[in-house]
Amino acid sequence: MKNTNPWMLATIFLLGLIIGFLIGRLTLGSTILPANPAMGTNNVMNQGSTGSTAGTIADNSGTAINPTAAQQPTMQTNPVNDYTNIDKSVDSDGHFSLGNKNAKVKIVEFGDFQCPFCYRYFMTAFPQILTDYVATGKVYYTFHNYPLNIHPQAPKAAEASLCAADQNKYWEYHDLLFANQNLWSGNDNDVQVFENLAQSAGMDSGKFSQCLSSGKYTATVNADIASGDKKGISGTPTIFIDDQKVVGAQDYSVFKQTIDQELNKK
Repeated sequence: MKNTNPWMLATIFLLGLIIGFLIGRLTLGSTILPANPAMGTNNVMNQGSTGSTAGTIADNSGTAINPTAAQQPTMQTNPVNDYTNIDKSVDSDGHFSLGNKNAKVKIVEFGDFQCPFCYRYFMTAFPQILTDYVATGKVYYTFHNYPLNIHPQAPKAAEASLCAADQNKYWEYHDLLFANQNLWSGNDNDVQVFENLAQSAGMDSGKFSQCLSSGKYTATVNADIASGDKKGISGTPTIFIDDQKVVGAQDYSVFKQTIDQELNKK
């Protein structure tokens, strides 16, 4: 047998490495990596969205890139909460409120319909506060709009909620905006989604659309923002329980403890 040239062996070996590397790159480039399960729906922490880019890290959609029609999220058409047996009113400043006006404790929420932390609060602590304190007459609850500048669709969503109030659907629509946040947040066709939600809630579509396109409540929302600025609010949700401020999507136990403390003072 003839002796093999060592240089030829080395060359063949290097060519094999290069070919293997190229094949590996091509395979990786054609593979769809699975989504990180930790970044799925409601991947939020117990804190609030702020006016900085940090507030945009969390998202409540978990929607895949270029989803197929089967993956498109479905519109939720039913309110999350039952407001049937809860008194509904408008406070002296024109904000929509729930519960007994003479309740011992007053809660004011500064919220942003596009904020993922507000969504989490709405889905977790808020229903329990309604059941345990508002429906029982212990708490009077008021919502103030505070759309953050990092959420471009939030101001129009706030206006949409006030247009819904013109047709006596404020709290039902409040729920639909949060429950369908993944449909309109970051969507250039957000107004169309708002109109679809109004129709699903049984509103007069023409009146709703005219209200929203006219900017009827733009100044009202801006006034709420200015009011929140004066209170030093920089993130949402910010919730005042009497004079006690609780910031972020805290666990229900945090709100319960603070509410009970305030009730015990009366």
